[in-house]
Amino acid sequence: MDKDQQALEDAKRALARLEDLEVKIQLRRAAMNDELDKVVTQEQKFEMEEIRERADADLEEVEAEASTLRQFLRTYVQGTSERLDGSRLMVVPYKDRISWDTKGLLGYMVTHPEVAVFMITKPSKPQIRSKKQ
Repeated sequence: MDKDQQALEDAKRALARLEDLEVKIQLRRAAMNDELDKVVTQEQKFEMEEIRERADADLEEVEAEASTLRQFLRTYVQGTSERLDGSRLMVVPYKDRISWDTKGLLGYMVTHPEVAVFMITKPSKPQIRSKKQ
């Protein structure tokens, strides 16, 4: 078995192990929730849900005001391009992102190969996510 095949087999074993661990984590969380359900009475669960609902209602107004202030501050700093410092927070302006028509530039590069020196390919970081069942 060559190095590439060995690396592929190692990666497949690691992925299988990660899948096993994910299942183990889910099962342990489910078991913990089952244990909690045994010690918390139905009445206590109902009271906890009422508390959550009241807290959500109270927080809704505060979160709405905070959202409005965030938008105002972003607009202000974007207009002035200067950093705004508070005692615990700061609002920092960023330069606008520039995007290019990659497909068009690649087509242009066919007739103008000198443009290729400006093309940089950055390696991407693989993501690990759950498949839809």
